[in-house]
Amino acid sequence: MSRTMSSLLIMLLCLACAGPAWCMAMTQPYGEGRITPIWRDGEMPKDIAELMNFPGRVYGDQGFFSELGQWENLYFQGDSEAFNRFLEQYSKLKLKPLWLVIHVGQPLARAQFGGKLDKEIRYDWDYTRQIPEKKTDPEIVWVDLWLGGRVQFDKIKVPANLELQSGGEIEKFIEAHKAGRMTPRDEEPAKPKPPTEDEKPKVDGEIEGQ
Repeated sequence: MSRTMSSLLIMLLCLACAGPAWCMAMTQPYGEGRITPIWRDGEMPKDIAELMNFPGRVYGDQGFFSELGQWENLYFQGDSEAFNRFLEQYSKLKLKPLWLVIHVGQPLARAQFGGKLDKEIRYDWDYTRQIPEKKTDPEIVWVDLWLGGRVQFDKIKVPANLELQSGGEIEKFIEAHKAGRMTPRDEEPAKPKPPTEDEKPKVDGEIEGQ
């Protein structure tokens, strides 16, 4: 069965299930190469379509969900220069706010909603957009940057209209260290041993043996 026929069949099945929030209407996985994004209201806005086709995309998926709306999640590989070009293009989307979330590490791409990839795909940043079913609700869009690959922190150029947020990995690492819990780079800390009688400090005027 072709991918198009599969998508149409899934859509018909979901229409038949009276639209519970979890029912999937259509999904579309994307690999490398130029794509023609799907759009619930017809033609995809040009600025978003071009961003989804930015060079370096290694994987992505997109779809519709009854009562939940549409989502897009795309993964990219590239160096600092490529990421800065992506951010410049991203900053021109006609959406507000535009979030950039900065993380530490380099994770693997994953298929949405329980899907599986046939190989490991590492990436440097990803782009996500969620469009609620109710058109009165705002769209949510953000980019996750992972500092652990080819993008160098000191070479990032962030457009002024982007909102920045930490992914929280460093903060969690510090809090775990302060709390004495095991941190990702440490073995479990050794518990201090109580001092022996000879090691205990003597108080001024204290007489041994008392």
